[in-house]
Amino acid sequence: MKIGLLSDTHGHLARSHAAIQCLLEQGVECLIHCGDIGSEQILIELAADCHADRIPVYAVTGNVDLHRADIIDFPESTGVHVARAHTIRLAGKRVGIVHGDDGQAMREMIDSGTCDLVFTGHTHRVSDEQVRGVRVINPGAVYPAAQATVATFNTETDTLGIHPLDLR
Repeated sequence: MKIGLLSDTHGHLARSHAAIQCLLEQGVECLIHCGDIGSEQILIELAADCHADRIPVYAVTGNVDLHRADIIDFPESTGVHVARAHTIRLAGKRVGIVHGDDGQAMREMIDSGTCDLVFTGHTHRVSDEQVRGVRVINPGAVYPAAQATVATFNTETDTLGIHPLDLR
């Protein structure tokens, strides 16, 4: 399974649209937003672009989303599942999703032995590291970022692809 990863859109609709299109062009079968969504419009865009193709979307709230009822209460009937954190199973992998501002939830995902992978955001920097036997991946940021990036993760080959966005 090819998973699409984006993070830190901060409500920037034009860059988010470019990010989603880039991931869909990569043939992703699931899309994950790692937090700091910033606007309900981003979730509406994800729903519109992914729902017709039955691509599930999992999004987590970040520090800029914590008091946004329009984001927190976004309807699951759209195919977009929003929570403060998710632990899901994708293609045999146990996946944790949490924005990096919630250090306690991230530590629990890493230390509990319940996750093979943790996808996160918050730092606006691409990273791929092993932390106590768990692969922790940050796709970078859509906005603000000097070089906006998204990522794909292939569960069959355990390979990560980083995709800079062409914003011309």
